[in-house]
Amino acid sequence: MPKKQRVSEKEQPSLQVTLPQQVQVKRQTVTNPNLLTLYANGFQIAVGPLDVRLFVMESVPFSDNEIQDRQIASIIMSPETLKLLADSIGSFVRIYEDNFGKIRELKIQRGAIKTIQAPLQT
Repeated sequence: MPKKQRVSEKEQPSLQVTLPQQVQVKRQTVTNPNLLTLYANGFQIAVGPLDVRLFVMESVPFSDNEIQDRQIASIIMSPETLKLLADSIGSFVRIYEDNFGKIRELKIQRGAIKTIQAPLQT
């Protein structure tokens, strides 16, 4: 095996790094012709260490003392995307209330948050 030669700092070639310039990106929203539209009047959130699941719910009354909560969709996202969503929703609520008045607050009958105890694999 050949012996490595040690090079002094003065003899080392200089490394020049050029950072890319920031590029303007044009973002466009395109409507999917098969876009699914749902009515939701509830939600559940399941959180784990690697992802978050937002279950979209429709609560349907069956009688005076019975309500069925139907999970009609599930959206899986990263915790970072959840934070973006939470920040955006807060902004949209303020805009809505500035234009249409305060939204009434509903009491949650059940907990809206579930925690997934998913072990991390290392």
